Amino acid sequence: MLILKIRKTMKSLLTLGIICMLGIASCTSDNEEDTFSGNNNNGGCDTTNVSFTKIIMPLIQNNCLSCHNSTSPVLSNYDQISKNATRILGAIKHQPGFRSMPPGGKLPDCSIAQFEAWVNQGKKNN
Repeated sequence: MLILKIRKTMKSLLTLGIICMLGIASCTSDNEEDTFSGNNNNGGCDTTNVSFTKIIMPLIQNNCLSCHNSTSPVLSNYDQISKNATRILGAIKHQPGFRSMPPGGKLPDCSIAQFEAWVNQGKKNN
């Protein structure tokens, strides 16, 4: 009788151990933005050959132009954005010495990484 009780306890512990290991193995460090962004680099964020036309200009239009179409710095075209790229990068990364932008809160990490990649890739007008 004691042997049956020990076997049952061991079986329960083994089952619990397997469930715990599966639970731990299924955990990842992905966040929702990376998982569902549809991109496939840099944790789900595509930072290879970032296009000004397809990535950077829409980012500026959606997050900056409501103020920066007439407020300094004006960011309505490639030349203005390229000229102010270091200032923009410091602002969107909320770095010390820069006014944090946008005022409503920080941009998604992927957007910041893409802007930084564009700067590092030579601020191409593509």
